[in-house]
Amino acid sequence: MDKIQLNDLLVGSQVLQDFSDAYWQKNRVFGSAAHMDTVNYLYNEVLATGYYDVYKQEQIHLWSDANQTLSIGGVAYTISSVTFGVNGNVTGGLVPVANLGCALVGTF
Repeated sequence: MDKIQLNDLLVGSQVLQDFSDAYWQKNRVFGSAAHMDTVNYLYNEVLATGYYDVYKQEQIHLWSDANQTLSIGGVAYTISSVTFGVNGNVTGGLVPVANLGCALVGTF
């Protein structure tokens, strides 16, 4: 009977890490090129066993890649949206918090 070997698991996990490292994002987030490399790798590995009927379902991406804007006090800032971020308009007050994710620069 075949047993799972630690070295085999390490080799497989390195393949997945290599997919992440191949792209600037350094992750395999849903919908990314590294994610698709992972899906195709796993698909082919399972298919190669000959034990299973394997197919890939179509992926539906539920987020927007629309351009985002941010302005504070009439000044526009360059920003990047977060994957899986919501879409829409938001207005409200801004409260600076020292040493919590950023350094306070300028006045608000």
